[in-house]
Amino acid sequence: MYLVGIDSSGEPEKKDTLLNNDPNSYFVISAVIMHEHYFLSSFKNNITNLISSFFNKQLEIHLKELTDLKRIKAMGFTFNRVNDFLDSLYDTIGKSDLVLFSVVIKKYPPRIKISKKEYRKNLLQTALQLLLERISKYFDKIKLLETNEYALLLVDESYYRQDIVLRDIIKNELKEGIYTSKRLSRNNIISNPLFYDSRDHILIQIADAVAFCVRRKFSKPIKSGFDFSKFFEKIENKFDKCNNNIIAGCGIKQWYFSGQ
Repeated sequence: MYLVGIDSSGEPEKKDTLLNNDPNSYFVISAVIMHEHYFLSSFKNNITNLISSFFNKQLEIHLKELTDLKRIKAMGFTFNRVNDFLDSLYDTIGKSDLVLFSVVIKKYPPRIKISKKEYRKNLLQTALQLLLERISKYFDKIKLLETNEYALLLVDESYYRQDIVLRDIIKNELKEGIYTSKRLSRNNIISNPLFYDSRDHILIQIADAVAFCVRRKFSKPIKSGFDFSKFFEKIENKFDKCNNNIIAGCGIKQWYFSGQ
């Protein structure tokens, strides 16, 4: 079975005014795919050992907190220690047997009158649709159906009502999506995702690290001292590629969103 860790960076909220390349104008959702055998036999231990080697304890890989200089100090860590950890983390991701996908949503003020709730739902639906289209295409490429393998989606839990919304979006996309429903692999992607607190699953934490890195890559840099352009270079080769060996459109999809 293949495991698909899914998490996002940024908020899917409506903004009436957004500056060009403002990080708050970007929402990124990412997926990390690897076989369960590799995850259990190697990858999970590699990451937990890496965390312990830098911090002498286990902690959640949550980039929003790990790049907050005040939070770093409050946790008793130095900037250099966290920076070295992130450098090693992205280096490990780039050398692991996995495949990455990211959908980069550039948010614009809505062109029509729309509630915050509807805007949020539409944005999440668009992001998940674009992500699942690429995941299902990849699974067709590696012949998931013919090898009689299955794929399980592991999603970072939020709160009950939103998780229900996300579950419905995923089920509908696999069953009725314009492109996803036509993929041979769709029936081997388990349509009922599992929602985890990210603290309880390393793969979701890695998806968070990937989504955060991609969002920083595409938006205006924040003065924090962390070089996410360098971190991105370490994982760039792991994004899925189109037939012409180009990442854009396959491993990374950009989309402009204004409410619909």
